[in-house]
Amino acid sequence: EMNTNITFPDAGQYTVTCLIKASATASSGSIGNLGVSAEVNVPADTIGTVTISGQATPEVGNAIVYTVQHDGTAPDGDITLTFTTSPTSNRTIADTRDPMKKTITFASGAEGVAYTITASLADASASDSPASGTKSVTPKVVIGTATVAGPTTTVAGSASTAYSVTYTGASNPAPQDLTFAWTTVPSTGVTLSSATAATPTITVADASATPSVEVKCTVSSATSEDLSVVATPLTTTVTAS
Repeated sequence: EMNTNITFPDAGQYTVTCLIKASATASSGSIGNLGVSAEVNVPADTIGTVTISGQATPEVGNAIVYTVQHDGTAPDGDITLTFTTSPTSNRTIADTRDPMKKTITFASGAEGVAYTITASLADASASDSPASGTKSVTPKVVIGTATVAGPTTTVAGSASTAYSVTYTGASNPAPQDLTFAWTTVPSTGVTLSSATAATPTITVADASATPSVEVKCTVSSATSEDLSVVATPLTTTVTAS
């Protein structure tokens, strides 16, 4: 045949000889030689599936580590990582000592925004280069531990001084969309100046009927890690006017 396939048993140097004769019975003809270097068939490296691990609801203001992994055969040292987010606003990406890890710090304004993190891996010797993976994250803020603060005594028939909510362990920045739901126990004979204001007052009609009032508040935020927290209530003693 004019063409044929040759399988070499081992790596090494070989000479392939071809004799072209005028007929099958001829004893001589034209001879061609070809030197061949046979090498072990080494499959090309692969990157494989790219994944990103890290917090899905990172707290605004904190540097969060995101780790990029792949299940291919390409060594990490041969890989170039490109790390991006969409959108690109209100965040900072920084390198770490590990080339396959990056930190992202989300700034004020990022809370409640859906971000897509993309890691793209490139290796010139990998058959599937470049390959990329994504992760969806939504930065949050933290309301913190809430406590009702305000007067511990009030005079019946008069508006108290204002109540408010104080926080410990809150994010910096704190949630910008806080809403308030104020209640009292008992509710009969007690008037709230507003059930939704940040700093309401109470007016108690009769000290003898209502000698004390427990002031309660639930604080909520659509952009926080805990969507709402119940503040530790405060008990106010009511005195006669």
